[in-house]
Amino acid sequence: MALLGFGGKSAADGQRAMRAFLIGETAKIAIVIVLFVVVLKTMRVVPLAMLGTYVATFCVFWVALANMLPPLGGTNIPRGRKKKQLI
Repeated sequence: MALLGFGGKSAADGQRAMRAFLIGETAKIAIVIVLFVVVLKTMRVVPLAMLGTYVATFCVFWVALANMLPPLGGTNIPRGRKKKQLI
């Protein structure tokens, strides 16, 4: 997906880059669906447990990613330090 988004002509044009990311995301979802079907057809698994585990892993991924983002209120000043006032 990253190679599609950042490689070639798509890096020069915003619309092409967005289209490349959407194509990559669609391909990723299609591969996940195909792999789920293959596992459900070839192995003896409990489908609800497998899907529940996938959803739980997906949620943990997004929560961990959200925790890495900077705060929305602007700069983060540690609690022990105060801002210097310019007079």
